[in-house]
Parts: sequence; structure tokens; C-alpha cells
Amino acid sequence: MSDPHLQSLIFPFQRSARFNGRILCIGLREASAELSRLSGDLTFIQGFRPDYLALESTGYRVLPEICNERFDAALIRLGRHRGQNEQWISEAVQRLAPGSMVVIAGARTEGAASLRKRMAGLVAELQHAAMNHGEVFWFPMPADAEDLARKIRPAPRPPIDGRFHTAPGMFSSDRIDPGSCLLAMNLPADLAGEVADFCAGWGYLSAVVADRFPAVRQLDLYEADFASLVAAKRNVTAREGLDIRFLWQDLAGEAVVARYDAIVSNPPFHVGRRSDPDLGRTILLRAASALKRGGRLLLVANRHLPYEQVLRDHFSGFRQLAGQGGYKVLEARK
Repeated sequence: MSDPHLQSLIFPFQRSARFNGRILCIGLREASAELSRLSGDLTFIQGFRPDYLALESTGYRVLPEICNERFDAALIRLGRHRGQNEQWISEAVQRLAPGSMVVIAGARTEGAASLRKRMAGLVAELQHAAMNHGEVFWFPMPADAEDLARKIRPAPRPPIDGRFHTAPGMFSSDRIDPGSCLLAMNLPADLAGEVADFCAGWGYLSAVVADRFPAVRQLDLYEADFASLVAAKRNVTAREGLDIRFLWQDLAGEAVVARYDAIVSNPPFHVGRRSDPDLGRTILLRAASALKRGGRLLLVANRHLPYEQVLRDHFSGFRQLAGQGGYKVLEARK
């Protein structure tokens, strides 16, 4: 089903002539028929690899992060995280000339109404409409883009544990995930050789591997969220004898070419707000194909997730290394 808020985003243009400028599209996961009504030159910003690839396949220009170019309008589809929404608006307005149109839409459950009220206190001429169980609001860019960007930009977060840099919208952006922490505490002392971190996030597990296991000589981080991978590049420090690669990849949809002695993973099991254990199972299958014979998969998962059957079917054996709270740590041999 097409996202109804895409229809909301073009609402401000419906009573005017067709828009022909350069349009910056942020947070959109699809290119619908509604957007084709705008004849402008669309550039999509989409950092989630599966959505990036889907948009790219339609022929549009797609980038994983906002580029340093100038645009004539911005369309922003709100997401679930307030700080991320604020960051998107802050970055977008700095790429627009005074008078350019900014259109923002999202569901009430995504904080659209509260954000609209906040923006009404920052910009003049803001208009809005209630649509599709949400809101759309729009305004012409004021003369001082830097001032507006500064006012809407979320406050910087201190590094987690004084070291790890994150941003709103990332998985576990405000603390070390307890599941990942449990896995880190139970990694085997003989971890060595070529190692991959599947679904690496902002790099906590990889940082542990790099810091604690001198026999690891190759470490590859696979992550579908581009911003998280950028953060991981800052958080994971190379050392003598260790090569690190950061791979922006959708493990559920893109094959892994390299082969590894070990894979560590805290695989996701949600698509948006919906629980989807099949996503985690797919990551486990990808790990099975990427391990060398005798290689090990070391993963953490919520206790209720039924991953054991996948391990029985695609590995020579497995065991539980630890269990604490709602988590289990499993080791599987290829």
C-alpha cells in the first residue's frame, strides 16, 4: 500500500502551477504516482539500504545523505524519531534559498502536530492541513536559513561511555544495547582471523572485537543504515595488524562475497514497528553461507525468538553460551 502521506506532501502544490525546480526529498521510502505530478527534478535522500535500492531502481537520483547542493523546495516525510526529524529539517533548510517551499508531512503518532506547533513559533507564513490521520504543514524559507537551522537542530548528545558517538534514529542511540553487551561479555577468548559484524549498528560489538582480540586480523562491518555506518567509522578504531572495512549493505537482500572464521551479530527482528522474526532468520542464513567450514556464528537474540531451528538445519551444531534477562547468547558451528 502506498504511503498516504506522500499525497499530503504534494497537497500545497495542487492549486498552483506545476513545480519545475530542484526538489529535495527526505525520508521518503517510495516514489509514488503522487510525486509524478511534480515535474521538478527530484533528489531522494534515503540512508536505509533496502529503500535506497528500491528508489534507485525507479530511475530517480538517490543519495544516502544530504549533499552540499542548492534546491528550490524540500519535501520531508517525518519518521518515528523526533531528533531525526529535527535534524532533517535543520539540514534541509540550509540547502534552500529564501522563499523556497518547505513541506513536511507525517502521522500524528510520529509527532506531526507537536512539530508543526513548534515550527509555527519559528517561521512566519506557516500553513497546515489535517490529512490522512496526520498533518501536513508548509512555509516559505525565511531569509536567515542558518538561524532557523540552529533553532530546530537537536542538541548534541554526549558520547556513550565517553566514547561512542550516535545520532537520533539509530538503534539504541542513547545507550549500549543490553543484548549486545551480553554478547560482548561472552565472546570466546580464542576469537581470531577474519571476522564480520552482521548488522553492526554504530559499532559497539566491532569496537569490542577490535579492542580485545589481537588475533583478529580482518574485521568487516555490515550495516544497512548509512548514518549508523558513518558513526561506526568514528567509533571503531583500527590498530596495528587489523584491517577494517565498513560495508553499507542489506544483508537480507544482497549476497556476501567474503568468507569468515567468525561472525558476531545482534540481528534485527523488526520492520518499522512490526515484529518480523523472518528478518532475523534471513540474517542467520546469510551468516551460514558466509562462514568458512568450522567457522562460528556468535549471536544474541531475545529469548522468545525461534532461531534454534535455523541453526539445526544450517549448522553442524550449536549451543547456548549465556542467558540473562530477556536475552540468549548462541554459538553455532558451520
